[in-house]
Amino acid sequence: MKKKLSFLISHPIQYYTPWFRELSKEVELTVLYCSDETLSGYKDKEFGVEVKWDVPLLEGYPFLFMKNNAIKPSIYNGFLGLLNLSIITYLYKNRKDMVLLVHGWNRATYVLAFLTCIVLRIPYIIHAENPISQELKKSVVNRLVKKVYLRTLFHLAYKVCFIGKENKQFYQYYGVKDGKCIFTPYSVDNNFFQSKYNELILDKDNLRDKIFTKGKVSTIFLFSGKLIEKKRPLDLLKAFIKLNSNDVGLIFMGDGSLRNEIQNIVLQNQLNNVIITGFVNQAEISSYFVLADVFVLPSGMGETWGLVVNEAMNFSLPIITSDLVGSAADLNKENGIVYPCGNVEALFLAMTNMMERKSNWKEMGKRSLNLINGYSNTVRTKNLLTALNEKV
Repeated sequence: MKKKLSFLISHPIQYYTPWFRELSKEVELTVLYCSDETLSGYKDKEFGVEVKWDVPLLEGYPFLFMKNNAIKPSIYNGFLGLLNLSIITYLYKNRKDMVLLVHGWNRATYVLAFLTCIVLRIPYIIHAENPISQELKKSVVNRLVKKVYLRTLFHLAYKVCFIGKENKQFYQYYGVKDGKCIFTPYSVDNNFFQSKYNELILDKDNLRDKIFTKGKVSTIFLFSGKLIEKKRPLDLLKAFIKLNSNDVGLIFMGDGSLRNEIQNIVLQNQLNNVIITGFVNQAEISSYFVLADVFVLPSGMGETWGLVVNEAMNFSLPIITSDLVGSAADLNKENGIVYPCGNVEALFLAMTNMMERKSNWKEMGKRSLNLINGYSNTVRTKNLLTALNEKV
C-alpha cells in the first residue's frame, strides 16, 4: 500500500511540478497550496514584469488550494501573508496514517500546521533550503531567537530534508543529528533539459549568430535570473568591462529592477556584445543555455541554492559561482571556479582564467553533466520514499 503524504507549500512553483509528478507515482500524494496567485498572469515583484508560466504547473499530481484568510493575502506579504485556517481541519480529517511535509517554517499557515501535527501526533517532515554560510552571517540575536524556535521544531520533527552540504550543516547547527536527515537533492527536470540540449546543440552556431548580429564572438558568458541586488548582476557587468575584449559576449537572461542601470552602463561604455533578453519563459530558455560557453552566477546573501546552476549543468556548461551561492559546495567541483562574493577583481580573474582554459571546456562540461545526474528528481523521490517506509 502506498504511503500517504501531504506536501504543504506556499504556491505552485515551476521547479517543483516535475518532482510532484514523479512523487505521486510512488506515494498517495496531495499537494496543499496556500495561494494560487502565480497561476494566471501576475506581476512578479522581483522580475518587475507580468509573468505567466508557459509550462503546466498543476498537471500529473493531486493538489488542493486552501482558502487564504490573511488580512492582506499574498505570497509577498511575509509571515502573515499566508494564513490558511483550513489546514487545521484538513489535518484532522486526514490524520490517520498520514505524514505531512512542510516547505519551510516562516509562514503563519506552516506554524498552524506544526502545532496541529504536534497535538494530533501526526509525523511531519521539514523541507528547507538555508545554507550555513549565509546563516552565520546573520546577527547573533537572529540566531538566538531561531535556536529556541528551530531546535524545538526540528526536535519534534520525524525527519528533515536537506538539499545539499551547506543545508545539512544548517540543520546540524540547530541540533539535528545525522539519523534524522534525508538527502533530497535540489533538482530540476534533468531529462527535459538534457533532451533539449541534444535537440539544439547542432544548431549552436546559428543560435549565436541570431543573438550576436554585430559580429562573431569567441566566448559567451551567460547569466540567468532576476536582475536584482541579491543576484549581483552589476558585479558581472563590471568584471566583463575589465575584460576589455570585443571578442567576448555577455548575456543577461532575465529582468528586474536593475535592468535600467545595466542598460545605462552598457550604453555609456559602448558595449556592443552585451545582450539583455528580458524575461524568458521556460519553453525558450534552453536556446540561451545551448549557445553559451560559460555560465556565471554571482549571487550573494539570499541565494540559498541557485537552481539555474542545475539548469546550466544539464547543458554541459562550465560554471563560475560566488562562494555565497548555496549550491557552490555541491555543484562547483572541477567543473568551474568559485570566487569570493562581491569581489569584482576575483570575478574578472575567474572569467579570464576560464577563457584561458578553453581547451578544457568540453571536459569541464562533461563533469557538470555527470555531477548533475546525481541531483535528480529520481534520487530525491527514492530517498524520501526510503524515509517514509521507515515510518510504521
